[in-house]
Amino acid sequence: MAVVAGEMPKKRWNLSGAKLRGANLIGANLIAADLSDADLTGADLSDADLSGASLIGANLIAAKLTIVDLFAADLIGADLSDADLTGADLTDAILTASVLIKTDLTKANLSGACIDNANISEWVIKDVMCSHIIQAKSGKQIRIGFEPLEFEKKYTQIGKDS
Repeated sequence: MAVVAGEMPKKRWNLSGAKLRGANLIGANLIAADLSDADLTGADLSDADLSGASLIGANLIAAKLTIVDLFAADLIGADLSDADLTGADLTDAILTASVLIKTDLTKANLSGACIDNANISEWVIKDVMCSHIIQAKSGKQIRIGFEPLEFEKKYTQIGKDS
């Protein structure tokens, strides 16, 4: 299914609150799925397509999300502690108030992501791509741009200080 920029398909799967602890979902097509409040602790979602999915409040502790497509996914309040998101596409993802403690984002794309109020303590952001992030200020969205490696340098230190 092709996704036109700025346009996401209607929700396809309603898995809200699903108990998928340790599930093998490698390569799953979950485009625009509702996985809000789902328990995906330790699940393997490598190579899955979760673009436009709702993962609000989902538990993804120690989940394997390598090379996963989370383009424009809503991860508000999701717990991604100890998760492996190596090579993940988080372009335009909403990570507001998410928990990213010890999350591995090596080689991930965070361009256009919103990380307001996220807990980034000890996150790993080696070789990430991030041209800009979005921050909410006084009800408005503000685009903050970065030169190559600038995001990594700035937010690695912030993650250590958190």
